[in-house]
Amino acid sequence: MTLGFLATRRLPVGTGISYILAQLVGASIGALLLTATFPEAARQAVGLGTPALGRGISAGTGIVVEAVLTFFLVFVIFGVAVDARAQRPAAPLAIGLVITMDILAGGVLTGAAMNPARAFGPALFSGVWANHAVYWIGPAVGAVLAAWIYTYLMDRPER
Repeated sequence: MTLGFLATRRLPVGTGISYILAQLVGASIGALLLTATFPEAARQAVGLGTPALGRGISAGTGIVVEAVLTFFLVFVIFGVAVDARAQRPAAPLAIGLVITMDILAGGVLTGAAMNPARAFGPALFSGVWANHAVYWIGPAVGAVLAAWIYTYLMDRPER
């Protein structure tokens, strides 16, 4: 989402970098607390919720899946929360539903992270870094494409 705002110049670069760092720190603190609360889980295959590719899913396929999932999420956020024409009271429901659908559709394939911080924090404390680039490249591509398409094709004043 932050990259989408940066790509469409809705957010200054310095602020965007600060947001990204804050997300990574927040995810790391959350994973640290999870590790402290459930120390055995950190040593198990679960990896403290670190997303992982499903059986038979290649890194390339994982990138595409994460890009598509993130595209849907960012596109909906731009449509219901960013667009001045949006009916804002519906935004939380619409965003929650798209996250639910993304998880249902992509959870078994990639873990449906949709945000690099979601993968980074748990990986930092579980030590599970397999295919970690999937969770940076896919969401970055999906977020930027959704933001560009919404901003430059959909967010036009009515004529």
